Amino acid sequence: IGKTKSEAKDSNGKSKQQTQKSRKFIESTKWKDSEMVTNIRVNILTREAARRAEEFLKLKQWTKKKDEEEKVSNELNNQIREKWENLFETKGPFRLFKILKEQQEACKKLTENKDILINEYINELKQKEDFYVKELEREAEEIDLLLERMDQQYHTFRDTLQQEIDQIEKAYMTERTELIEKNINEINELYDIRRQKEEQYEKDKAERVEDQMKSLEALRVNDSDEYTSVKIKLEVDVQVLEQQLQQMRATYQLNTEKLEYNYQVLNKREEENIAILTSQKRKITRLSDIINVLHNKINNQDKQFNQENQSLNEDFKRISEQFKGLQKKFRHFQICNKIKFKNIWKMNEEKTHELMHKLLQADRVITEQQLGLEWKSENDDLFAVLDPLLFKNLVDDEVNPESKEDYLKKEDSIKDIISRNDSLVLKYKEKKGINAKMRKIFEMLCVELEFLVDDKLLKLLEPLDENEQALMKLDSIFKALNVNTFQDIETLATYFMENNNINLNSEYKQYNEKINNKLQLVENGNASDTVIVIKRFLHDQKRNRLIDQISESNNNNLLDDDDDFEKKLENIDKKKKNNQDNKLSNKAYEQIQKDYWERMTNIIDDKRYRLWKIVHFSMQKYNKILSERMTLAEDIKFIKEQNNELKALLRQYMNAKINDELEIPPTQIMLAQAGILKSKSPRK
Repeated sequence: IGKTKSEAKDSNGKSKQQTQKSRKFIESTKWKDSEMVTNIRVNILTREAARRAEEFLKLKQWTKKKDEEEKVSNELNNQIREKWENLFETKGPFRLFKILKEQQEACKKLTENKDILINEYINELKQKEDFYVKELEREAEEIDLLLERMDQQYHTFRDTLQQEIDQIEKAYMTERTELIEKNINEINELYDIRRQKEEQYEKDKAERVEDQMKSLEALRVNDSDEYTSVKIKLEVDVQVLEQQLQQMRATYQLNTEKLEYNYQVLNKREEENIAILTSQKRKITRLSDIINVLHNKINNQDKQFNQENQSLNEDFKRISEQFKGLQKKFRHFQICNKIKFKNIWKMNEEKTHELMHKLLQADRVITEQQLGLEWKSENDDLFAVLDPLLFKNLVDDEVNPESKEDYLKKEDSIKDIISRNDSLVLKYKEKKGINAKMRKIFEMLCVELEFLVDDKLLKLLEPLDENEQALMKLDSIFKALNVNTFQDIETLATYFMENNNINLNSEYKQYNEKINNKLQLVENGNASDTVIVIKRFLHDQKRNRLIDQISESNNNNLLDDDDDFEKKLENIDKKKKNNQDNKLSNKAYEQIQKDYWERMTNIIDDKRYRLWKIVHFSMQKYNKILSERMTLAEDIKFIKEQNNELKALLRQYMNAKINDELEIPPTQIMLAQAGILKSKSPRK
């Protein structure tokens, strides 16, 4: 196979060598033939260059002659003009006749100079015409020679191409026959190798089958022996397990007897434990006395803590005064910033309005002048001026990541932490104390209603201990529930008592049952009992406020219709909110800002912008057409000028005197070709 590959490379090399050799030979013949053709062109160009140089020298000579003749004629004209002036001053006929003779001779001399120059021009024209006829003949000879050489080049190039193609084809055919013979030999060798491998595979397969049959027979024998041994072993295990079962039954009987004995022992121990309990009760009374002593110590520590609290209050007052001073400085700088912002806003707004006027002016020009349509302003409030302070809030929000409400909440929470002596829960504890039931209610409120506490306040409370955290949480929850007095705390506590309905009047019981049913339907069984009780408390508070407000009207039918009662509650809440409706909400401010920026960005809407693009594209096409027309007009003008020049030259050659001197003038040839002159008359 290695030999065949090397031989194939040699055969491919032969064909490639032949093609390269043929290509080089074709290029050389092509270059030689083209050189023969280009020699004619080179000769023409050299002759034309020499002619132009000669013409340039002649032109200089003619300009020199013309200048000299013009100088002489100007001098003669001046002399003649001066003598004519003197002629009117002369007296006497002889003198006048003499001056006229002199003038006649001067004029004759002037005309003779002109005639000499004219004759030279005429001779030069005759020479040019002779040279033109000779050039035509020479050009015809060169064209014939060029055609002859081109024909010769074509035939020689075609013959060389045919010869080289035959040589290349012959090389490829020999290469093809060699490759076919080599491939046939290679395929025969591969078939022999494949046949040998198949015979060897059959032998190996038969040997493997025989070995596997022997191994299967050996496995059958071994498995049968193993089965018998396992069967014997399992039968022995069953006998052993039956013996163990008998033993377990015996031990069970023994254990039952032991348990009965232990039961009797435990009864005796119980009697002993009762005696121990009596002794422990005596010990409890003794420990209660110790607890009373500890309570006295606690009271003393409370007094000490109150003194510390007073010192902390004085510190708080000092810090609050410093805080007020900082607030005054903050307001001062806030006013200055607002003034600066307003001035910068007005300056930028004037620039934007100027740009908007330019855009609208351009739109009006395009609509009226280019499209011929009536232009109307679609947005009349486009140049409406807004208060810049509407946008100042947005800028402040971007600069300060926390909103003003969050900042105020955080500030209030910090104040609450500092001023814990103003806590409602702390005052309630100092005046009335907190029993076990109230403590449980407060703990339940801290756990169940923790969602009413601000998240930022919870973060601030993390470094405090558990009692202070519970105290701050209760104050925040009471503020959210509008619990502001001790009476409100006790009223809320009654809702958590089991017997809270005992003291209610009979006329309110039916109403409370309806409220409870509504709350249970709202919650769908998912809310906790604490949330349901809080909702009932809030509902009763609203109801009590309504009763206080309309008690003057003596409306005794208030409790008859629950629907009217709910509507009145909603009306009172609406009246409270009417005072806040005069101010714009945050959403209204955002909407005003959004409308303003959309109005600024939509000066030219998408439809108008697409119209501008279409007009721009159409004007570009129109400009392109006009530029093409301009170039065509210039070309036509240039062609007309060339045509006029050619007509003038042709008319000059047709009217030249040299045509009469020639045996066959070019004018008769052109007229004969044009069909104007049908028969030619020989000249004598």
